[in-house]
Amino acid sequence: MGFFDLDLVGDNTFFDKNWIKMLGYDPTKFEHSIDSVKKLIHPDDKEIILNKFNALLEGKIPFIESEERLLRNNGTWIWILLRAKVISWDETGKPIRILGTHMDINIRKIAEEKVREQERYLQNIIDNLPGYVTYVDWVP
Repeated sequence: MGFFDLDLVGDNTFFDKNWIKMLGYDPTKFEHSIDSVKKLIHPDDKEIILNKFNALLEGKIPFIESEERLLRNNGTWIWILLRAKVISWDETGKPIRILGTHMDINIRKIAEEKVREQERYLQNIIDNLPGYVTYVDWVP
């Protein structure tokens, strides 16, 4: 599991070594900025995630819990579970700091896709059977 601390005012944004290594990057060379992470979000997930962050910043939701894909250093995508919450506000009530975690859920997402493939395969067999299939749950 990786940890991040987003400074929304200054330039003190931080991603811990586990967060960076999860994506296969070198912790000594990784750019600790919000913009650098935005570039890693999968194009199909970017709008959804950014909308959730905007809702969090506007106080419309108390926290974020979302699954997203991020780009690894080797060019592949990894599924992560994102959890984030505002922890500091300025004197006007504007959020200034967000803490969060990323958990690698790639294995689970791959398993879920295999289950969906198997379901589609079995449904295709049933749909193409020349006759009827009956299931009886009978207990004498």
